[in-house]
Amino acid sequence: MKTFGTLLSFLKAPYRAETYSDIKISDFTFLLLITILIVVPYAFILEWAGMDQFDHIMTELLEKNKWLLALIAIFFTPLIEEPIFRLHLDLKKSSIWWGLGLSVFMISEI
Repeated sequence: MKTFGTLLSFLKAPYRAETYSDIKISDFTFLLLITILIVVPYAFILEWAGMDQFDHIMTELLEKNKWLLALIAIFFTPLIEEPIFRLHLDLKKSSIWWGLGLSVFMISEI
């Protein structure tokens, strides 16, 4: 429960740690379980809502327009990738929420 309390306090007021220490395997497992408990129901909700049908439309569009795929790969992908992996490093609440939101967006697309 200490790990959960630490996580909640960090989400409420992010801070940069002065020193870093190794995470215990039990804490890592607990955080992994929380992640799974959030992501799996989200995937089921998307499937139940019929959001998986969007994939077929995108596949057809990209097969017919190869240049569109190239533009997406060259311009759109870096614009999404950078915030997911680096935006949260400034530890602002808005940056963390944007990074999480984009991560969920990417997970739902996979």
